[in-house]
Amino acid sequence: MYSDEEAEELLEIPKHVDGENKVDLKQSRSRINLLSEDENYRFILDLHVNKKIEFKLSLHHQENQTYVGLLRIDYKGRHTNPAEGRESLPHRFKPFIGKCFDIDEPHVHCYVAGYKPLVWALPIKTYGFAVTTISEHGHYMDAIKHFAEKINIREELEIQSSLL
Repeated sequence: MYSDEEAEELLEIPKHVDGENKVDLKQSRSRINLLSEDENYRFILDLHVNKKIEFKLSLHHQENQTYVGLLRIDYKGRHTNPAEGRESLPHRFKPFIGKCFDIDEPHVHCYVAGYKPLVWALPIKTYGFAVTTISEHGHYMDAIKHFAEKINIREELEIQSSLL
């Protein structure tokens, strides 16, 4: 689908909210459509808040025309990386071949060329994301704001903070 470099470039393309820019944390899911300055691409930002597991949040970013996930951060989610890696697997993922992420280990799913989208994850601390845990309600807003910055959304999102 994309090379690793192309996927990284897609993350960096400046994006603008197409329609409503509200994130309502009382809802279990919020979806924001994004336009890019490159008319060939449209994007989606999906946010999932789990009402059953306290402080569970998933932030997902994908290219909308191919439905290819580019980046996802899971707080309080479980995941296991593939048991084997090809020669072409980027070096930063090799120490995490077969790694099982438990519910208490936030992690970042990244697009890796030649694999199913978002099948590879890194510990959030290894990735270098600003919000490494969510243990109180204010952290939700911080995580969403930093994720929006990471994927280069130019407008500030309006986050409804009367949460849960």
